[in-house]
Amino acid sequence: MKKISLIIQSILIFVVLISLVSCKSSSIPESELDVFMNAFQKHSPKPYSGTLLVYQSGETIYQQSFGYADIENNIKITNDHLFPVGSITKMITATGIMLLQEQGLLNIDDSINDYFDDEFFDPSLKIRHLLSHATEFNRDSLFKGLSDVSTQEHLSHLTTVNKNKKATDSFKYSNANYILLAIIIERVTNKPYAQFIDDEIFKPLNMNHSYVGMDEKTLTNQVLGYRISNPQPSKLTMYNLSNVIGSGNIIMSSNDLLNFVLSLKNETLLSAQSIQQMMS
Repeated sequence: MKKISLIIQSILIFVVLISLVSCKSSSIPESELDVFMNAFQKHSPKPYSGTLLVYQSGETIYQQSFGYADIENNIKITNDHLFPVGSITKMITATGIMLLQEQGLLNIDDSINDYFDDEFFDPSLKIRHLLSHATEFNRDSLFKGLSDVSTQEHLSHLTTVNKNKKATDSFKYSNANYILLAIIIERVTNKPYAQFIDDEIFKPLNMNHSYVGMDEKTLTNQVLGYRISNPQPSKLTMYNLSNVIGSGNIIMSSNDLLNFVLSLKNETLLSAQSIQQMMS
């Protein structure tokens, strides 16, 4: 969303550096990471706010948090805090689609029209094109700020503004692609997107500090967002996450994000073939 992307949300910045290397690789001493981060925090005009996690050779070698989760109440960020992870949500939605393919409930080479009651979209559009951002769709779907947007409202909007748009050979980033994938998940499973993600991904991976946001409420232990401004940062109003279902509405801890990434590396949730399709 153009308006949202213009807002600097430093407290919501959630960077997890995961270095999945072989055991033969040399490790980065924790002391060197401490030296680097201490120097960065001291000399940067905009010190880092968030959790930094480095995973290497089968273990977490560094995990530290910086900045404030709640400036007004002087609450510092800890390693257990929850962060809205933005477009990392798309990785989880894509994993859900691949799980449904493995279960024989869909195929990524199916026409997306197969999952609707009418020929809403151009026949050239397949699920694969949504996954890889290979459509002519507008960047966003319906956005109503603090108000809820139902999946039916999203679908009505998407079918209106993208009616004649086709698949493309070029990459064109679009939140709308992943909102439509979330709608397809709901149609195939007869479950709300949030329930499906919890049942099929979060619970099997013991991601016990991960949530699918569908409103504007702040969870317990969730960091607040701030706009960088002088003389003091100003708190941001959280928009209703149903506006970005499937594309940007997941909230989680750093350790849960690591669990998810390791599930792809270790093929504990998806098969090697599915993971290869995701990466190609």
